[in-house]
Amino acid sequence: MAEPTTHKTPVLSEYDRSAGMAPSSMWKIIIQRFRRHDLAVFGFGIVFFTLLASLFAPWISPYFNPDRSRVVDDPNEQLLAPNAQHPLGTNHYGADMFSRLVWGARISILVGFISGVLSVGIGIVMGALAGYFGGITDDIIMRIVDIMYAIPGFFLLVMVTTMFADFPGPPVLWIFLVFGLLGWAGIARIVRGSFLTLRERDFVEAARALGASDRRIIFKHIIPNALSPVIVIFTMGMGGTIMALAGLAFFGLGNLQDISWGKDLNDAQAYFRRAWWMSIFPGLAIVVVVIGFNLMGDGLRDALDPRLKE
Repeated sequence: MAEPTTHKTPVLSEYDRSAGMAPSSMWKIIIQRFRRHDLAVFGFGIVFFTLLASLFAPWISPYFNPDRSRVVDDPNEQLLAPNAQHPLGTNHYGADMFSRLVWGARISILVGFISGVLSVGIGIVMGALAGYFGGITDDIIMRIVDIMYAIPGFFLLVMVTTMFADFPGPPVLWIFLVFGLLGWAGIARIVRGSFLTLRERDFVEAARALGASDRRIIFKHIIPNALSPVIVIFTMGMGGTIMALAGLAFFGLGNLQDISWGKDLNDAQAYFRRAWWMSIFPGLAIVVVVIGFNLMGDGLRDALDPRLKE
């Protein structure tokens, strides 16, 4: 007598189960995982507080003259130690350090976010083309990526920023472009690796069988499943951009030296013994904000990883 045939249900990995999950349910799980990461929540608090300070800078920094586009200088209040009127003291021009930190945060967040979006956009497109089509397209794009990696990043940034300094238009526009155009290579390589794996999965083959175009498969089916590492890179890259921006301003480059944390550190060199607050507070701001972005990125990496063990 023939034994009845039993149909075994394929065992799906957590990655496969999460891929077919409704977006609302998936984001609920991601938020729950993120909230269990105490350091990530702490980092998010730092970033959120910095973002609020930059958004509401005109209301929380009274020592600012928007017509002059810089913190008001008062020669009668030079090098004042922290006090009730100036909580973080004043610099050698009599400018309020608290106001300079707040407006420096606005510049840092703005440059980091917009240049990050530009880098992510270019990196996703280049990585998607390389990973999906392969062949000569992959070879050309990856050789460009290799060249970008072979060039010392900071020195290239200094050179290109110096070249763009005399270009017409707002200086901050060229800073966005420089940071964005120089930061896409790593994202392209990560996206390419994800595409090489995802393009062979069943849901992509099913889309091809149904007659979906390459464009629809790339943007509708593969890219949403390849965004997790990109989000993490974008978050951590914000910290790197803030440090690079501070470094440029410290060396007097980038045309952002009027109000920036790097410029404040540069000014503080000659007054370190007389006015310690001129260097401590801008340096502390850079360290805390960068750590905040890194902690948040680390938590996002764990929360967005569907293979993470509970």
